[in-house]
Amino acid sequence: MSVLRHVVLVSTEPTLSARLSSAFDGFGSGWKLHIATSEAGVHDKIDEGRCDVLMVDSSIEREAALDLMGNVWQAHPEIIRFLCHTSPDDDLMMRCVWSCHRLFTQELEPTAILEAIQRAVQVQRWLGNRNIHEMVSRLRTFPTIPTL
Repeated sequence: MSVLRHVVLVSTEPTLSARLSSAFDGFGSGWKLHIATSEAGVHDKIDEGRCDVLMVDSSIEREAALDLMGNVWQAHPEIIRFLCHTSPDDDLMMRCVWSCHRLFTQELEPTAILEAIQRAVQVQRWLGNRNIHEMVSRLRTFPTIPTL
């Protein structure tokens, strides 16, 4: 028996939410999509144990989205976080890098979302040890080879 995993999409776009929900249900992929329209809704899903992946749509104001993702990162570093933005600027890209968030730049289509999630889950499996994963998720800089 496989374990059902949960994706929480934060979006204020009702047509996007409805389209993705029905498509996810038809995939039978082991992933269930939940829609939240606010930070409180996200925290409700986390408290219920229904958030393995957090995706924040570009319909959410940029600073609010980054704050939400930062709060989730601090409290639950094991949750995979994606900021969805099809054409991010350099500042947004760097803020995601420094905060260990993933930037999803494709159109929000179920197949692309599931492929990105599967790649992220694979990286988590490679890390293996939860303590190492939490430590790496908090790194601000990576070690480099010293110059001679």
